[in-house]
Amino acid sequence: MQIDRCRFGKRKMGLMSKVIMMCGICGSGKTTYAKKKEQEGYILLSIDEEMWKLYGRKGIDYPEEQYEKLSEQVEAALQKKLLSLIQQGKDVVIDFSFWSKENRNVYKELIQKAGAETELLSTPSGECLDQHFRWRLMTIS
Repeated sequence: MQIDRCRFGKRKMGLMSKVIMMCGICGSGKTTYAKKKEQEGYILLSIDEEMWKLYGRKGIDYPEEQYEKLSEQVEAALQKKLLSLIQQGKDVVIDFSFWSKENRNVYKELIQKAGAETELLSTPSGECLDQHFRWRLMTIS
């Protein structure tokens, strides 16, 4: 896993939040890592989990064409929650895919303006494919 640390200030007396942003393709281990950080005391914000909790499964519990609109609403709510958690000095791990550099930069700027430290964790696609093939071999055997 590659780590890109972008520090926007010092963590003074435990009051400054640290926000970990997960970046990688589906099945790369983002959620698994995020849940480990949650066990360490980080607050986990997951767009997928929030979508499932509020609306269920795409194409089953709501029409697929509604996904974009609903996910935008969920993301806006999670951004508000993120800012509130930063103001409270909480450490947060964001389990989004952060596919585009533009989206990563939007979040880095949002987090920076709120006064928190960020860390971008990304899983290289080659590593993801290796994990996927090992998993497939275990399930076939």
